[in-house]
Amino acid sequence: RSSLLKRAVYSVLNQTYIDFECIVVDDGSNDNTQEVIDSIKDDRLVYFQHSKSRGASSARNSGIRRSKGEFIAFLDDDDEWLPTKLEKQVELLKSTPQSIGMVYCWMDYFDGMGNLLQEHHPILKGNVFHQVLDKQRLGGCPTLLVKKKVIEKVGFFDELLHRGNDGDFIRRVCNKYEVDFV
Repeated sequence: RSSLLKRAVYSVLNQTYIDFECIVVDDGSNDNTQEVIDSIKDDRLVYFQHSKSRGASSARNSGIRRSKGEFIAFLDDDDEWLPTKLEKQVELLKSTPQSIGMVYCWMDYFDGMGNLLQEHHPILKGNVFHQVLDKQRLGGCPTLLVKKKVIEKVGFFDELLHRGNDGDFIRRVCNKYEVDFV
């Protein structure tokens, strides 16, 4: 959705943590997404397009496979990050023991007018697998920072799931690793 994309991308490019690549996966759009990306001049921006829509899981997996970094974070076109998200999460994840595979953060939901609709501020940490079995208690993909080697161990997003793919992925990480939060 090109109408939303620029805001999302700039929320990544304007992070206080600057050592990253911003991979934009165009999942077979039929709008001017590529023009929007081409208008943003930043060497950290990497763009590629699926020839046809394959879904959110496939788009995330394509981005993971092309990534060069040690950590992976996710952002959909209708989401945005606060400026210190990556800095705080990277600092925490680098300082944690190997048993920690993922760090998440809080998430607030706003309507199109900027009015706060809902706050999601969980405080679960450590071995939380049994606490996330019945509900997506940690939040969604935009809150996550995951070690790439953890993804390689627990597996990528399930491309057969059209809904709930982030919850499934989070549960698989939590089954093998502890988590922490910012």
